[in-house]
Parts: sequence; C-alpha cells; structure tokens
Amino acid sequence: TLDESADKLGISHSTAWSWRHKIMEKMKSFQEDIMLSDRSELDEKYFHKSHKGKKLSDAEPKKRGTPARKRGISGELICSLTGVSRDGAAFAEIHNMGKPSQDDVENIAHHFSSGTFFWTDGTNCYDRLVKEKGCGSKKLVTWESYDEYNHLNNVNSLHSKMEERERKCHGVADKYLPRYCAPWAKVHSLSGMDLSDKVRSVLGLYEKRRDDKRPKTSNLKTLNVFDVAAS
Repeated sequence: TLDESADKLGISHSTAWSWRHKIMEKMKSFQEDIMLSDRSELDEKYFHKSHKGKKLSDAEPKKRGTPARKRGISGELICSLTGVSRDGAAFAEIHNMGKPSQDDVENIAHHFSSGTFFWTDGTNCYDRLVKEKGCGSKKLVTWESYDEYNHLNNVNSLHSKMEERERKCHGVADKYLPRYCAPWAKVHSLSGMDLSDKVRSVLGLYEKRRDDKRPKTSNLKTLNVFDVAAS
C-alpha cells in the first residue's frame, strides 16, 4: 500500500503517491517498444467504470462490487486490449469502451511483426490485423477447442492477475487505469525470473530511454476514456 511504501522509504503519503504514478506513467510509455514474439495470444479484459476519489454531482455513488446496469459487454465497461507472447512478453493498453473494433485493434499493430501466429477468441476485431500482417491465426471459441498447443492460457493468466491487483487496490479510477495496466503486464512478463534478472529487465528499459526527462507529477496526463469512446 502507499502507507507501507511511505513508511519504508521515510516519505509522506502524498510523495509516495506521486512517485508511484511517475513510475507507472514511465512504464506506460515503455509499452510502445514492446514487440511480441511470433507466437502470441490476444484477448480483451473489461473493467467497470470507476470515478474513485471524485464526487460527481450528476452520478450516484456506487458501492464496490455493484454490477453494471446493462448485461454483457456494453459501453459501461472499459476495454483493455491485451497481448501475451509464448516467450512471456506482454502488454495491456486501454483504447476504448465496450467491444473493440478493428480500428481499435490497429492501435496495437506495432507490437507485432509480419508472420506472427495469433491465437484469439471468437471475436472478429482482430481479422484485419491478421490479414495486414500476413499472419496465421486460430480462433478458440470455447474451452473444448483448447489442447496442449492451442489455448489462451497465458493471456487468461494475465487477466486473472490484473483482476486480482485491481481488487487489492479496491478499484482504480478510469483516468489512471492505463497507468496501472502497464506495470501489471510488466509484472506478468517478469514472473519466473529471480530478483536480479527482474532488476536488469526493468533497468534495461530505462537504458533504452536514457535521454528521457523525468516527468513532473503536475505534467502527467490522464486518459479520459469517455472522450476516447465518444470520438
């Protein structure tokens, strides 16, 4: 928690919050450089809208765990497009609300090279990406279609961890969700490594961006997913 971090580092709660968000914002920018291997799994993860930490005059407060008013995947859910390669690399990016379109998927095309083989669920939003990259793909509509080689177990594992971490945070405000998704994906990609390898992996990201300036907290930009969805 922030209080635990502040206590260990000898800083205030507000400073711990600022440091956390600076690190997460930087991790989010590093996601642009992530390239998945030639065997990758794609799927979506949905989060409920949350105005945590802010009172809205035109919205009634909701208790944690309150279900969405609409059933199924609707515009009340925030979509994270998620990719995990069989070698462990991963990304998770927020691009819209509700079901993603093929235009939304274009935003993650730079994470893949030509010839990548994709495993996806039954949605059609990845069809254009597969065609443009000249890739092979296999849609796994039900659990019955899974076998030792054809599955979405890796990306589903990441989604479970994202859900667990969001629950530990008691929900994440929409405007900060893109920042949280990036380190959640990075933590997943580091699983199985010992501590020294994890440190080298993270510091290697900063080595690539040596000329980057340290961001000021006041200059960190949040994403309004509602404006994105409206556009």
